[in-house]
Amino acid sequence: MSNHKLLASAPTVEKIEKLINEYFFSENYRVLENDSTKNLTVFNQKTGKYLDGFLVRYSRGRYRFERSV
Repeated sequence: MSNHKLLASAPTVEKIEKLINEYFFSENYRVLENDSTKNLTVFNQKTGKYLDGFLVRYSRGRYRFERSV
């Protein structure tokens, strides 16, 4: 069983970024590539910090915004 809860799914990085910003009622979040894993990280431009406990994964042709549980 996965330890992640799906919050949003989209076919492109731009669309998942838009959904993440809608989820947090913000316009400051950006999705960045992470070289060490296949997962993408979520970065808040306003605070200059990465979002802990959340990740974006590419799976079966879609980007999945997930929360670690």
